[in-house]
Amino acid sequence: MEIKIQPHAKLAEIVILEVPFSWNGGVPEREIGSKENTQFIRLVHTPSDTQFDVEVSDQLRSRGDITDARAKAKLKFIHALHGQDWLND
Repeated sequence: MEIKIQPHAKLAEIVILEVPFSWNGGVPEREIGSKENTQFIRLVHTPSDTQFDVEVSDQLRSRGDITDARAKAKLKFIHALHGQDWLND
């Protein structure tokens, strides 16, 4: 996925739009979207309206695992926005 580099993007400007439906009850209700979403965290960089999907396991159930996955998704996105995709490997 090719995104426009935003070298001054801040982590605080990244918002989670949607998480896998199976995480219902473990995340804020506003993040639960389509029942068909079983494997993606969907994020947006609000100033640029750039969207980004991160694939995750739909088997995560514990709050700790879900919290980790959400944080890692934001980090992957900020690295991509900064043009540092290699940090995601």
